[in-house]
Amino acid sequence: MSGERKKRKKPSNVRRGRSARRKGKDGELEAAKALGDMLGIKMRRGQQFSGKGPNSDTDIVGWVGVHVEVKRVEALSLYPSMEQAINDSVEGEVPIVMHRRNGKPWVVCCYLDDLEELSQAVTSELNYGLYINHPTADAGGAS
Repeated sequence: MSGERKKRKKPSNVRRGRSARRKGKDGELEAAKALGDMLGIKMRRGQQFSGKGPNSDTDIVGWVGVHVEVKRVEALSLYPSMEQAINDSVEGEVPIVMHRRNGKPWVVCCYLDDLEELSQAVTSELNYGLYINHPTADAGGAS
């Protein structure tokens, strides 16, 4: 080499990794907003990267009794994703997977055995939202 240095290319997997992390983060923020708007509750992204606290493995925080695993990928491996949701959930939480491909609407998946409990969690949140947004819900609901 006659005094010239070759430019070292960054491995393409480094760029993809950063892009995938960003897409995952954006997907979690988008899913939290979509669920929060639908249920009428404030939801936010979990703290996966801090590794501390009770919500360290939860993608979305704010829905009591439900563990949400968000997958913002083109090709979802459903059963491994459900297994991750189960492994990351705590006792008493219904594990669900929210998935969205580019240009498609969100899809929510759960096991059939958990559907009744998930339905109760949805109803509970919707009823709570109706209660706190009711005109007579000031100071404990007294009119």
